[in-house]
Amino acid sequence: MAGQLTPPIDRKTVETEFRLDELLMFPEPVVAKIQHGLSSHFLRHIGLASSRDDPL
Repeated sequence: MAGQLTPPIDRKTVETEFRLDELLMFPEPVVAKIQHGLSSHFLRHIGLASSRDDPL
């Protein structure tokens, strides 16, 4: 539907799709210079999925 935002992604949601060993989180010194607070928080506390083989 137009105008509606999707719910934010949190750590719990990410953990339903990826194993803990697939998630990359960055220490504070690495993200300290990122001025966008939400991006910094995401990289520090939620994490990015590392690459894995595409099952398709």
